[in-house]
Amino acid sequence: MDESVPINSDLRGEGRIIGPKWPIAFVAMAAAFIAVLDVSIVNVALPSIRASIGATLQDTSWIATGYMVANVVIIPMTGFFQRRIGFRNYFAGSLVVFTIASVLCATAWNLPSIVIFRMLQGMGGGALIPTASSIMLDRFPKAERTMAMAMFGIGAMMGPLFGPSLGGWLTDQFSWHLIFLINLPVGVIEIFAILALVREDRSEVAPARADLPGIAWMAGWLGTMQWVLESGNEEGWLDSPWIIGMSLVSATCFSLFLRRELTTDHPVVQLRFFKDRQYAMATLVNMGLGMSLFAGIYLFSLFSGVVLGFTATQTGNLILYAASLQLILMPLVGRFGHRFDPRKLAALGVMLQAISLAWQSQLSGTEGTWNMLMPQIVRVLGMPFVFIPVSTLALDRIPPNEIGDATGLFSLTRELGGSIGTALLATTISHQTVVHKAVLAESVSAFSPAASGRLALLKAAFEARLGDPVRAADAALSILDRQVAKQALILAFNDAFAVASMIALTLLLVVAAMRRPSVVRDRKSTRLNSSHLVISYAVFCLKKK
Repeated sequence: MDESVPINSDLRGEGRIIGPKWPIAFVAMAAAFIAVLDVSIVNVALPSIRASIGATLQDTSWIATGYMVANVVIIPMTGFFQRRIGFRNYFAGSLVVFTIASVLCATAWNLPSIVIFRMLQGMGGGALIPTASSIMLDRFPKAERTMAMAMFGIGAMMGPLFGPSLGGWLTDQFSWHLIFLINLPVGVIEIFAILALVREDRSEVAPARADLPGIAWMAGWLGTMQWVLESGNEEGWLDSPWIIGMSLVSATCFSLFLRRELTTDHPVVQLRFFKDRQYAMATLVNMGLGMSLFAGIYLFSLFSGVVLGFTATQTGNLILYAASLQLILMPLVGRFGHRFDPRKLAALGVMLQAISLAWQSQLSGTEGTWNMLMPQIVRVLGMPFVFIPVSTLALDRIPPNEIGDATGLFSLTRELGGSIGTALLATTISHQTVVHKAVLAESVSAFSPAASGRLALLKAAFEARLGDPVRAADAALSILDRQVAKQALILAFNDAFAVASMIALTLLLVVAAMRRPSVVRDRKSTRLNSSHLVISYAVFCLKKK
């Protein structure tokens, strides 16, 4: 511990983190933002990166997959590293790795180099979210954690919403290299801010022992599972020997990891948290939220681009317009959320997520900007009501010295939920497109008056232009086939949105079974000065300009 730092009520909370809590909150919020932003900002730039490094479309997916694989491997290990080297050192070190790797990504010269650098970036970025939230939860007293989680939520949830818009603009107006280089100034400022603001009392912290076998089995399990989820649909799942083989490797590593963690005295991941019913159920909701929320954003972006023909910038702007509401909603829920039962707030948030997804399951493919924007607004309205209460419920009874392990495991479930949900819905689209096309093809035949009339009109139009009946007939059939294929794709998207909506609805049952938090908060103790709200809002807006 740094003895030069005075230990008083203004600088120390209930845990071992020491320092001014609101500046620390801003630093943690910004770190969460850039970590999550980097997941989505790259996706819109993949075509430009592919053209620049000369990679195939299939190989380019590894630029995104490599980052996610490193993310899910490092996240559950954050608790161990926090105990081993401390919150402050691990937070600053992770930012150093993330920033250096970002610069290396911008200088990549071929596919292997950028994939390796992205994996290195994912190792740094994956640690930022759970470590930032751990520092905030440790620094803030329990009575003020709702507002703390609201501040953190602004950064964590706004990243994937700003990413597509910012990435599309930087790529279109300048170069894809800038989507990585913008991390350099932010990262450097963050590193110095952490070193200047955060102090840690480690006088009562027992040194953490390295569970090397547990780390190895976990890395094998999560790494191969993430690869299967990312590549399974493209490879044909069980039709691919690679997918079958990697699935077996993942299952084997998982069983060995589970056995190791349940028998060793010093596990790298504290699975005993799941003995706490409240934590287990909140984690299940968190995983389902990842499946429905992030997979829903994936479906929306895909539908906008593939079906409606929107550019990456147009799609990103739609998400951004709706996301701007969170600048107000997150602090408001944090300010007043303690006055309500968090289970009821979570149920409201889940319901709004389900309504948004059900609304999108009725899309016809002829929607304008406004009709596409409205479901996103409903989704954004629900996010603060579910994100903040579920995090509060999960960590309500976790001791301060175990916050790091609990938040790492909690963050992992959301990441895995997003990966599983995306893989599930991508497979749903592929399968249902084939089913719907077969059904529609049966109705589009020579015996269908509507189909025959449509075909005759198309043939006449092409014959007038081409002057060749044979070519006109071929062109008319080709147009009709494409129309059938597009309609089948729209119906498949409708099915996928409906599946995501059902996943969200099932979470209501889990929320209903959760207990009320053990601590009854005093309204006076949680009533924050209005200047905190104004400052948090202003600082966040300034960081975006």
